[in-house]
Amino acid sequence: MNHTFTTREKILLLLLALVAVGMIYYRFTYSYFQEQKMTYDPTVFQDEMTLEQAKAASLKNMREAIENADIESTGEIAVYNNQTNEILAINEILTGKCTGISLNWNAPVLDETFVRRVVSIDCKTDSYDKVRQILTSLSECRYKLVINDITLGSADSMVESGVITVNVSLTFFETITGAESTEGLNQ
Repeated sequence: MNHTFTTREKILLLLLALVAVGMIYYRFTYSYFQEQKMTYDPTVFQDEMTLEQAKAASLKNMREAIENADIESTGEIAVYNNQTNEILAINEILTGKCTGISLNWNAPVLDETFVRRVVSIDCKTDSYDKVRQILTSLSECRYKLVINDITLGSADSMVESGVITVNVSLTFFETITGAESTEGLNQ
């Protein structure tokens, strides 16, 4: 079976090989890159880049505002077992702004001479302006506190007004210096 190809057969085989290479190139390279080109539309990346730049600028502005703010300590550190006054202060802040108010107090914890008393406030309000008023009033409370966590919820995420559920976790600070009793403290 020794067959020698004629020039004509060699040319046809060469053309067949070129067509096969062309088809393989088209199927596995050219068409793949065309699909990827359509998948990765540059306008999508530009939109994402613009959004990320806006987030970065906003974050930078917030950091600058925090760094440049006059940080002033507000609120007095009351003598231990000031819970009644703290409840009255929270009531004063929330009355007329919220409904369905629930306060959950953790046991007070002694840390050297300071007492930390954590409270979780759950309530409902009808506008984000009222939420802002509540948070501002809490931050300006006459008793020393730290706002630990804020969670807002709504049935509709784009709501401008309606029922908004609010959960705020606060830590009140008290001192045992001058306290008549330290009963009920977790040490």
